[in-house]
Amino acid sequence: MGNKVKFLLIEDNEGDAYLLKYNLEDDETTEYEMVHAFSLLEGIDKLQKDDFDVILLDLNLPDSFDTTSIERIKEVSDTPIIILTGTDHEEMGLEAIRAGAHDYLAKYEYSIVPSVARSMKHAIERDRIKNHTDKSDGGSSSLLALPNRTLFTSYLKEELSDSKKKDKKLAIVMMDVLEFEEKTEELDEKTKDIALAKIIAKVMKIVRAKDSFARIDNYRFAILQTDIENEEDTANLMIALQKAIKGSLKIEGNEIDLNISIGYSYFPTDNDEPEELLELATSKMIATG
Repeated sequence: MGNKVKFLLIEDNEGDAYLLKYNLEDDETTEYEMVHAFSLLEGIDKLQKDDFDVILLDLNLPDSFDTTSIERIKEVSDTPIIILTGTDHEEMGLEAIRAGAHDYLAKYEYSIVPSVARSMKHAIERDRIKNHTDKSDGGSSSLLALPNRTLFTSYLKEELSDSKKKDKKLAIVMMDVLEFEEKTEELDEKTKDIALAKIIAKVMKIVRAKDSFARIDNYRFAILQTDIENEEDTANLMIALQKAIKGSLKIEGNEIDLNISIGYSYFPTDNDEPEELLELATSKMIATG
């Protein structure tokens, strides 16, 4: 078991805390260390004394019961936060994401180990990428933190299984940075990596915290959109990507003219198999200008 995750659970229900800890023991890929706080004040105290990879936060606590809990935590820690909500409080979860949380989980998902584990790992992964891209070196090391095709496909299989059970929709958006090698052939490898990291940072500002973002090949990237309403959500994402990336990128005194090709596939309309959905999104890629 090579992976370790140390997380802080801020939850006043001891039964829910036990259930979460017990179920995570079924994840054979990761060793989890859970530290439990029964109130927001106790949680903040633990955050000031120790380091954690991720925080799971119940918004219905004895000393706090809304998204101000997120603000109070952010005053003392930059640790990524996942919100725990009741089964009928989806709007509260979405409000929490707008307030700065990375994701939200309904409490019934405590019994679904892949959902909890995936949400924590995504939050940690995205926070690591963000921290890299914020550094003065341009965040070139963030390239190593992005999931590859194998990991992305694993995420896709899990999300497809979940979407089929819950009658939800998802989409894959595939994006190529066109002629990047040719346009950067006079740059050294470090500068190329910094340029790619800047592109990654642009995408990270657009995709939702709950979605997966991966580097599929050298200059090809994929986004997995989960729990979407319709194909308009995906169209809006593609428009945002085009606006964010297309144009001039200045790096180390050089100017690179960027353009992308982009395509998508949609579940359940297009297909229900992971590889077929990936291939279809790739085959539908067209240049944006």
